[in-house]
Order: sequence, then C-alpha cells, then structure tokens
Amino acid sequence: MADPVHLDTKEAANSRGQSAATRSEGHQAPDPVGRSLGAPSRDSELSDLHIEDRRIDSLTSRRRNPRTHSAKQIRQIADSIQTFGFTNPLLVDATGIVIAGHGRLRAAELLGMETVPTIHLDHLSEEQARALVIADNKLAELAGWDEDLLALELEELAELDLDFDLEVIGFETAEIDLLIGTATKDVDPDPADELPDLDPDAPAVSRSGDLWVIGPHRLVRSQYSSALILLRFCRRSLSLIRRE
Repeated sequence: MADPVHLDTKEAANSRGQSAATRSEGHQAPDPVGRSLGAPSRDSELSDLHIEDRRIDSLTSRRRNPRTHSAKQIRQIADSIQTFGFTNPLLVDATGIVIAGHGRLRAAELLGMETVPTIHLDHLSEEQARALVIADNKLAELAGWDEDLLALELEELAELDLDFDLEVIGFETAEIDLLIGTATKDVDPDPADELPDLDPDAPAVSRSGDLWVIGPHRLVRSQYSSALILLRFCRRSLSLIRRE
C-alpha cells in the first residue's frame, strides 16, 4: 500500500506539471474571486465607452418603452437642445435600439436633425438593457429639490438679462413666481407694501350697497345673499355700460 504522504506529493507534482502545461498553452489560471483574467472587467468596459454621432434613421425606439412623452414635453426638450446643445447622448444597444433617450430622439426629429450623439452599451445583456430602460427614468424621479436653493437660483436667473426664455429649464413662469414667493415669505417685507392700521373713528370710505367702478370691472360691497343689492348692482352696471 502506497504511503499516503508520498501519494499526495506525487499528485502535487502532477498538479504543478498540469498548471505549467496550461500556462505554456497560453491559458490563464482562474482569478481568486472567480473571474476569468482573460475577460474584460467592468471598469475596462466603461472606459471603452465613447460618443458616436449616428443617423437618426439608423436608430429604433424600443417598442416596449414604458415611459411616455407628451407633445408639450417633446417641444420643451427640443427648446432645451436648441438653447444648451445636445448635452445628453442617447444610450443604444449593439443593434441600434434606444435604451435611454426616447424623448430626446423625438425632439431631434422635431428639430429636423439628421444625426444625434449616442453611446453604445454593448456590454449589457438583454435583461440588463430592459432593466436600465426603467432605472434611467425611475432613479431620476427619486431625487428631490432644496427649495430654498432652487428659489435662490431661479430668482437670480430671473433678474439677469438672459438671451433665452427661462421656461426652457422646464419650470413655467407661474411655477417660478410661486417658488420665489414661497421662499421669500420669511424675508422682511417692503415698507411700501405694508397696509396702515385702520382707525375705527375715521369716516367710512365704503358702505354696504356701494358700487365701485374699477376700469372694466365692477365691485359691489354687500352680502352675497342680498337679492336687492344684487339687483341694484346689475341695473347700475348696465347703465354704466350703456354710457360707455
């Protein structure tokens, strides 16, 4: 019966011989963490990414893209591209199917562009590409706003002599005004905007039943349930309109 220690020694020698033979044939030993040293790493895949201009007619929108874009939003994206340039390339797979950037693609078509910047994500599997379609949109939705800083930026931009419409950033004028107004509610008010205190002993300026003419508008001081006042209001308004 062979000595077990001697047998292990021979097996180790054979193993070393096989390893040497493997290296001599151009094969690499497996990586300690289970990766093949001959395969490209994720870092090398990302470092190989580059931007390439591709013709729009060579690209295809993903048929099962769950993200929707209204005509208004496409117009906004197009305005953004005209103002700032095409700063966000489309992500496409090896066959030219769009993974991310469907709205930008439609905006480019609206602008009559022939080519768009793209980044090829050839390293993704079909399952990864499908998941990225959702992640690219959903992860952005999870971000928030520091409303004080946002209001500060909007207020300062609104005061500048811009050569573009501020609504190109995506906020409408009413939203911008509301954000600025909400953020400045704790700021000391302008003395010119302050109303004087009422003097209860001062003569009344307006009494119930009075009708005020404010340009094309009419303002009556009354309880809304008073039918008599309402009738007077209608008659006096009609007579004023006829005079005009």
